[in-house]
Amino acid sequence: MKNLLILFLFVFKISNVNGQIDDQSKTVVISLTKKTTRVDQDVDGSLNIKINRNDLKKFERQGFIRYGDMGATGIGVSDDMMYIMATHALANRYGF
Repeated sequence: MKNLLILFLFVFKISNVNGQIDDQSKTVVISLTKKTTRVDQDVDGSLNIKINRNDLKKFERQGFIRYGDMGATGIGVSDDMMYIMATHALANRYGF
């Protein structure tokens, strides 16, 4: 019985570790706009980042971008993952 329990836990741990590998291949579309900067996520998980031109100039002057600049709140009430992914995508695209 002890060996069966150990086998179960081992198999569970392997499936648990491999559970999030697919999320890395989502499409990210970045477009410039005159409207407010915003991030939307499609049903398939693709990110649509609309960045205000003035905000982009500000980030270029600063040389960095914060998660809060893209909409993350960090207070634990909502899921900020799409804003964190959008921040990294924008930073990678423009070299922040």
